[in-house]
Amino acid sequence: MSYARASNTPTNHLGFRTEHRNVDASSFPHVCCGGYAARWHTDSERTSTVHLYEPDTRDFHETNPSVTAYGRLVEGDILRLPEEDRKAISSGQLWDDRRYNYEIVAEDKRDFIEAGIQFWKENSCIDFKEVSSDSSLPRVQFVAEKGCWSNVGCVAKAQGSRTQKLSIGSGCSGLGTVTHEIGHSLGFFHEQSRSDRDRYVSILWENIEASGKSNFERVTTTEHHGVPYDLSSVMHYGKHFFSSNGKPTILTLDPTRQGLIGQRVQPSFRDVSLMNRLYKCEELCPRRPACHNGGYVSADCRCHCPPGTSGADCGRVTGSYYPEPTCGGTVTTEGALTSPGWPGVYPAGADCVWWIKPPAGRRAQVAFTKFDILYRVNEDGCYFEHLDVKNTGIMGEAERYCGTDLANKNLEARGPDGDMVLHFKAYRKHYAGTGFAAEVKFV
Repeated sequence: MSYARASNTPTNHLGFRTEHRNVDASSFPHVCCGGYAARWHTDSERTSTVHLYEPDTRDFHETNPSVTAYGRLVEGDILRLPEEDRKAISSGQLWDDRRYNYEIVAEDKRDFIEAGIQFWKENSCIDFKEVSSDSSLPRVQFVAEKGCWSNVGCVAKAQGSRTQKLSIGSGCSGLGTVTHEIGHSLGFFHEQSRSDRDRYVSILWENIEASGKSNFERVTTTEHHGVPYDLSSVMHYGKHFFSSNGKPTILTLDPTRQGLIGQRVQPSFRDVSLMNRLYKCEELCPRRPACHNGGYVSADCRCHCPPGTSGADCGRVTGSYYPEPTCGGTVTTEGALTSPGWPGVYPAGADCVWWIKPPAGRRAQVAFTKFDILYRVNEDGCYFEHLDVKNTGIMGEAERYCGTDLANKNLEARGPDGDMVLHFKAYRKHYAGTGFAAEVKFV
């Protein structure tokens, strides 16, 4: 979910089990196999040359320019008009009468733009109307400038041209990205800017590049309309955004939820819920049902229920809002801990986090009996495939291992709580080792 200043819902949870965003497979939410087809190799193949390729995994927030022809960008993709800096024009203005007028200038991006519009049209009461270039109505002009960016809310009403720009440039065509930018233009800010964010994530200021620190400031005057903070919001920054040293800039307080942040698949249930509440879609209903447990009413005048609930009024709680991990999870008992698929070969793209939590007064110990994953590659070390281990605290630095580094080795927690966090990331193709097996003990 995002938040907004004052001024037919997806039933699955973003397809997290089967889809992932177009950035970095290491941050796909709890996907055991990363969505990639596994490719197995014989022992002889493992000893041959492995050609590894990793594309630029930075999000558009980091690759966008800092200044456009129309104003500067703040928080990576929010367009600030020159007069906004001088006159403090409110960026949180909503579109009048729930009508969003738009003009598509970038015809080569039409299919992608219309897909994003269709998502919000189907999942809210907002009336999207395409208008001509000579219209006098306030409107969004979809352009293809450098980067992906937008104003927040309807600022076109205050412009002599009656227009505001929204750029869907190169690399911006994914549904999650387009709906993210349209979300801004409808009134959404970034999720991690919410006033209550410190209850869910920790900002590692020491790892943020100097010019990007202002992007992580909280906004204390926010309206959430009763919608809880959402790690899976399409408006949330990812783990390494604006990093100055390659280390994380945002960590979830629950390490097993780390993979949820930064997804760019599509808006989450809570994103959609906020949009409907922001534009008061329930007021279109002559009789509004009472929805429970985070359900909301849209223009169809029925309750739309969040994941983990059911019933006409969302009154039955059946599970968690977030999907359960398909590998990894919280470990509170002693016993075996293995890579996914063990004793078989682990899947390509596997991405698993284990949070080992011993009883009070004891420390976690992990004794590896087997350990065989992709070896170090030149100066990149364990970049492509690794097991990251935190044993000085869940917010502490991680030590990275690969190859056979941990075969027949023991690791023990050294932090005050005795916890350990293990994050296994397998390469997305070309190679699969035999994996690892270990015993968890509390000492």
